[in-house]
Amino acid sequence: MVNRRDGIKTLSDLLQAAANEYPEHGIGIVQPDERVHFITYPELLSKARFLSNGLKEAGFIPGEKVILLLNRNEDVIHFFWACVLGGLVPTILQPPVSFTELNPPAIKVENVNRVLGSPRMIVSAELARDFRSEMINRQQLITTELIESKSSAGRDPVPGRETDITFIQFSSGSTGDPKGILLTHKNIMTNLQAISKGLDFTIHDTTVNWMPLYHDMGLVGYHLAPMFGKYNQYLIDTVDFVKRPALWLDIMDRVRCTITGCPNFGQALLLRYLKNKGPGSWDLCSIKAVTNGAEPISIKVMNEFIEKMSPYGFKRESMMPVYGMAEATLAITFSPLRKGPLVTAFDWSLMQTEGRVAMAGTGSADAIELVSVGHALDDVRIRIVGAKGKPLEESLVGQIEIAGDGITSGYYGNETGYQQPFHGQWLVTGDNGFFYQNNLYITGRTKDIIFIRGQNLYAHDLENLAIQYHDIPYGKIILSGVFDERKGRDMILLFLSGSLNSETMDTFQKLKTFFRSTHGITIDKFIPIRSNQIPRTSSGKIQRYKLIESYQNGEFDEVIAEVAKLMKE
Repeated sequence: MVNRRDGIKTLSDLLQAAANEYPEHGIGIVQPDERVHFITYPELLSKARFLSNGLKEAGFIPGEKVILLLNRNEDVIHFFWACVLGGLVPTILQPPVSFTELNPPAIKVENVNRVLGSPRMIVSAELARDFRSEMINRQQLITTELIESKSSAGRDPVPGRETDITFIQFSSGSTGDPKGILLTHKNIMTNLQAISKGLDFTIHDTTVNWMPLYHDMGLVGYHLAPMFGKYNQYLIDTVDFVKRPALWLDIMDRVRCTITGCPNFGQALLLRYLKNKGPGSWDLCSIKAVTNGAEPISIKVMNEFIEKMSPYGFKRESMMPVYGMAEATLAITFSPLRKGPLVTAFDWSLMQTEGRVAMAGTGSADAIELVSVGHALDDVRIRIVGAKGKPLEESLVGQIEIAGDGITSGYYGNETGYQQPFHGQWLVTGDNGFFYQNNLYITGRTKDIIFIRGQNLYAHDLENLAIQYHDIPYGKIILSGVFDERKGRDMILLFLSGSLNSETMDTFQKLKTFFRSTHGITIDKFIPIRSNQIPRTSSGKIQRYKLIESYQNGEFDEVIAEVAKLMKE
């Protein structure tokens, strides 16, 4: 539970407490050339109050919803806190590169605009100038320059209650049918308290983050949580990390980082970047935790990352698998601090056919390795339920449900027809998993289950098996199931990144033989695909449903026909 003794009940209280108690601490805004613009918490408070007055002069009123479409972290944090102090309800979205061509960020902005009822948007002058949309009125766009020009003095924060909605987080995968997760001050403060305990915050900690602030792991985990701990935080713009991932290592070394985060795709990106580079001279021995979540954890990528970073002082026990979701504000489970990842080999056939788990025998060919995501944080209760919603015992696979004060009350706009994902007080996460020896393991998303001959196959499991068998780079192979009415069953689609050539055909044939001979699974369709055709969420998760939609719309018919022709030759 939130510590009430210090009087911190709202985000406004949080910023003011950080500014008052540790005025020399704050936020380092990292530039592409590694220069750092440091903003102390008092400076952030002053700037946010200044901009809050500008918002008032521009006609914004407490309770009003506003979308932030801003490219740089410095602008995001200034206007986010201006909204908080002014009693507005912000939503942070990824700004589109342009509205002149079809792209997922632009589509998401238009759909979120529809869901929220066409709110005003705070944008840069550049985006306002290039803006093109038939669904959004240009009068909704308010430039940062206009707000700055209307600001003349600081403004006292608008009083808030801990039960007020303070932020609407649109989940990273919601593009066509976006769902706005309602978060109160109490939700956020409760989860921050639990995170601080799980990571053993001290005033001497330092975080370095490259994950975007429009994602819950970036905003809550690596901006709000450090502020809760009142320690220094450093923010790298995501685009700068993608261009040069070693920037992250450079800054962690320089500021003696203790806590950071990096999901699979970030680790894989860094490993690919370093492959053609000479050895570095980083010192990473100060790191006590790298939180690894946001998507199913790849054991192969995780182990490669640990091995590659170990010469620089990075310790295996600093790798910290976690589980969370935006509906829980952020964090649900943490692995024990400084214990390292717990990887267990389970009997794969038993799990698929009977829905129960047991450790695989030594040297078993029918084993699948899963990594534990640890234990529930203080603010969360977790249960595993069966098909009829009945709680299951340990070692039985079922749906994961959660409850607690950090959990959202639901989605914005019930009138839009969203089915609120609750069984009473329990939130249905959409993930399947099990407890084994008191540790939680995630088996996959419910919607990613492939049904074959009475078995529930998880796409993520099949991908891991393929990666282990053929040493395919993470993120380059995707398996999905799609129901075929003529055959009356799910067909398995195998997408492989690469051109259609003899090498990819050979890989496919080997994988097809592997799955058929070892697990009795038939791969029905092979679809070579370019890397930029693989749809992902803002946190890097693969969007299998979009690949299935493209398949059903006939977008891959030509390449499938070419594959069939080559197989006959």
